[in-house]
Amino acid sequence: MASEGNAMFDAGQGADSFIQSLPASAVVEYRQTDDTVGDARLIIESSQRWAHRSVNAALVYRNWYLGKRIAEEELKGESRAEYGLETIKKLSSGLTQLYGKGFGRQELYKLASSWLSRR
Repeated sequence: MASEGNAMFDAGQGADSFIQSLPASAVVEYRQTDDTVGDARLIIESSQRWAHRSVNAALVYRNWYLGKRIAEEELKGESRAEYGLETIKKLSSGLTQLYGKGFGRQELYKLASSWLSRR
């Protein structure tokens, strides 16, 4: 399930195989010196940096596709106020119930507006 430049974990593939499919520098920095604590620190901090970058990239994609779904599929690419307001209200309520904060009407409108301005 790995594609060039964007490796994705495939549970059937196994973690070892997945990790081996990535260039070593893509995930963590590793070295073996006389300073075990320093080496462990390098592994931990470089893996944290990789995790942060991965999460940020996933959030960009999530927001892009949410904006697209709202704008194109739900609002039909138009700003029909009454229809759009009801759609956003329902979506906001459902997502907030499932995931908590971060999916208010204003946030969802921003996602849709952002997608519309960049398509």
